[in-house]
Amino acid sequence: MMYTDFNDLHCAEGLEAVKACLEQAAPADDDSEELNPFGVSWNDLGRTMSAGTISTKKIEKEDYLFANPDGSGILSTVDFGQIFGGTGTGKTLFAMGLAVAVAGGADFLHWKCVKPRKVIYFDGELAEVTITERLKLALDGLSQSERASALDNLIIFNRDAAFNELGVELRAIDTSLGKQQMEFLVAQHGADLAVFDSRFSLLDAEMKEEGSVAKRLTISMRNRRCCNIWLHHSGKDAKRGGYGDKTAEFLMDFNIELTAINNYGQLGLKWHKARKRNDLNRDLYSDMTIVHRDNRWHRHGDAPTKSRTSDRTDQNKERVRAGMVALNASRQAATGNYGAHDITRDELRQWFVDNGYVELDGGKFPKGEREAINKAIKSLVDSRWLEGNSETIRMVMENT
Repeated sequence: MMYTDFNDLHCAEGLEAVKACLEQAAPADDDSEELNPFGVSWNDLGRTMSAGTISTKKIEKEDYLFANPDGSGILSTVDFGQIFGGTGTGKTLFAMGLAVAVAGGADFLHWKCVKPRKVIYFDGELAEVTITERLKLALDGLSQSERASALDNLIIFNRDAAFNELGVELRAIDTSLGKQQMEFLVAQHGADLAVFDSRFSLLDAEMKEEGSVAKRLTISMRNRRCCNIWLHHSGKDAKRGGYGDKTAEFLMDFNIELTAINNYGQLGLKWHKARKRNDLNRDLYSDMTIVHRDNRWHRHGDAPTKSRTSDRTDQNKERVRAGMVALNASRQAATGNYGAHDITRDELRQWFVDNGYVELDGGKFPKGEREAINKAIKSLVDSRWLEGNSETIRMVMENT
């Protein structure tokens, strides 16, 4: 018979029955088992976590986005890492090229892509028109079949576009709702790679904070087998690896720094951390000089041969495009007119100065630099990317 309390038990069966019941419920003696907080028995825990069980357990192998013929690879679907560098270095151009390559099944640098993948690119930083231009540049570097795969597999979740077109607000990822939004989008798309551009624009706080939602998100991405790569402006913490203190890097599987080497589009790629580097994949994790040419990233020495003059013209064309996109977006925001705006050549040259591409000589714009930029503008006018005259230029409508 069941009793509702000790009074009923005492009345029905006596004091000895109450004592027996209390003894059964009493904590174990000091020499007995410790209280188990896991909810499973020690036998199950010990058996499952033993070296013998783990060494013979059949688990899914690392799924690499890029791999050598021998199976060694780089960028696994369980990896978490970072790409950092100074403002204007080319992080977004590099990361967009990487994302498009993975989505299209295309090789990137000297890394051989295994197959096309589902990719989602979170952009919390750029205007829609700017990120669209970066996407077009990356797509133009693919073959027809690679481009078709990339268009099917890649989602660009731009904060401005989501709000302006859908009324959807992308919340900071280090909030519970922001984390849920990211997990929902990654799960629904079935992404193997997620790129977050950037830590500054997508987080309210830094990833180094103990117990942050962002930290839990990176673990969640790993459990979902989705490689997650974060972009970060190094700023004042560049000498410390671009992460403030070491706390964030402890979690990372890799940490890449990009630095500008010269004025001809060459960047230095340096691995500050490569947890999975070994004798088989060491060539994939090598520090290198890279160059952006023909709308693709190449390891220096592997890129199509061009003269230094041609290199510079291509670089200036890319910078003129970026400057026109940025200046046009600023004019659109100021006027509410989202078409193409007239931009003076002086404004464009000032953009080159403000972004560190040109240094004034005695307060004047160097003649050689002026001529080089004018040459790039003429090339873009000839290709119908720009239109205008000797004073003002504007983007052709289809490019806005």
